[in-house]
Amino acid sequence: MNFVTEQTGSTGKSVFWGAGVNHHLGHRGNQVRPRQLEGLRGFDLVGIRDYIPESGVRWVPCSSVMLPELQENYEITRPVVVFNNWQFKMHQVPSDVPVMNNNRRFYGAMSKRKAIAQVIAFLGSAETVVTTAYHCALWATLLGRRVVVVDPFSSKFRYFRHPPGIVESTTGWTGILDAAVSHPGVLPLYQEANSTFAAEVKNFFSVA
Repeated sequence: MNFVTEQTGSTGKSVFWGAGVNHHLGHRGNQVRPRQLEGLRGFDLVGIRDYIPESGVRWVPCSSVMLPELQENYEITRPVVVFNNWQFKMHQVPSDVPVMNNNRRFYGAMSKRKAIAQVIAFLGSAETVVTTAYHCALWATLLGRRVVVVDPFSSKFRYFRHPPGIVESTTGWTGILDAAVSHPGVLPLYQEANSTFAAEVKNFFSVA
């Protein structure tokens, strides 16, 4: 962050938009707090995806909340699905539960845009989403699904505006499902926060 603000100099303009200030520390992610936020002071406009009201730093969610697929009304056809971060997978999943992951090779020649649409449709097809992936926890929450994060590998999972359930895999499958949490109807809040910040950025850079 300091490098960015140094490069803009005294006359440059810099914006920190929807990024995280979290630590990635493997499975020790449960034990850490967000890093110091002093480095953000050099930016002209700041919005972080982590909801930390006591920090005084403005919450602006990831711009992916504007994806049109999140506004679709998906039919629930499955009781539960699992979506893994390919580096931090759940290994004890019942054989009858559908599983996807975010390894690019999983999607073959499919474009990134189509892959994202497929992922969101997959999440929308289930009543409950079990995941180890940040964006899937976010998207499933915005779809109004019951969500639970298993073995969070980073502090970022602790600072959602609307937290999913969080458990360790040792809880067992039934315990994992029981920990899932839903927050129906929150998508407009996220989109409004992003749109408002976007308008301010546009005005800041005097974009016609």
